Amino acid sequence: WLAEGAQAGDALFLHYSGHGGRQPSGSGYNETLVPLDFETSGMLLDTQLFEHLVKPLPSGCRLTCILDSCHSAGALNLPYLFMGREQELAKSLAGEAVHMVMSQNWSKDLELIHEGKTVDVLKDVGSLGLGLWHTFQEFESSKGGGGTGFKTDEKDNVGLAVGEVIAFTGCRSEQTSADVGDVSQAFHLQGASDGSSCGEVLGSAGGALTSAFVAHFEAQGGSDAQVTYAELLEKMRKELAQQGFAQVPQLASSLLVELRQPFALDTIFLPLDSGENPPAVSKFLTSVAGERSP
Repeated sequence: WLAEGAQAGDALFLHYSGHGGRQPSGSGYNETLVPLDFETSGMLLDTQLFEHLVKPLPSGCRLTCILDSCHSAGALNLPYLFMGREQELAKSLAGEAVHMVMSQNWSKDLELIHEGKTVDVLKDVGSLGLGLWHTFQEFESSKGGGGTGFKTDEKDNVGLAVGEVIAFTGCRSEQTSADVGDVSQAFHLQGASDGSSCGEVLGSAGGALTSAFVAHFEAQGGSDAQVTYAELLEKMRKELAQQGFAQVPQLASSLLVELRQPFALDTIFLPLDSGENPPAVSKFLTSVAGERSP
């Protein structure tokens, strides 16, 4: 229903905070969203969501998604995943690695060594080593992103979508996303002042990504300061890391776009032309360049 009748110039928004799944499919996996009636109607597969939500959108239409669920990076089967430009990502992952090391309870491990329980200590060291290895793998996989900072995640879907879909997701495809027991305490969120039930967050549970997203804009208040897409992603990653969450928010997209532009729900920007954009988009970019040349 959201994509039905969508036209160029429309700005659509989808927020999902709930259960997500992952099930084997051939040599890989299907990421899923889990609706209330999944026991009778099944889960919503990433391939279905791409076919019915992403693919029908016309050129010039924007859909912004906040997907706060497990395995959500691949939930829409979008072709591109933003990894960050290599230098920026290296700095970010270095901070993540430091946080990983500092979060270990080494004082407890020293006590275990004195008690002769070296096996338990080795478990902690092994867990840390595995975490650092995954961090290194993430950096290595990002190198395919080139100058745009994107890597192709779903090659078969490149060129099939002409609408602009940007999805902030709660985690990588292989990760789970956490709930927050009390968002007002963890993220200092305040209730709405109009007395509506949607503002009653005091003592309420909520998704970690949703809470970090709302907390950023609530902290801005009436400030005119703008944040870019890339900066917003990084801010949410840092906020969740500081709160002790292992999940790493992602940004997936249907087209290669410039993420150093200010974040907004109602704007459309021209995609980056890397040779992988749909022919119609590349033709449009060429025509625009021709019109602007003297």
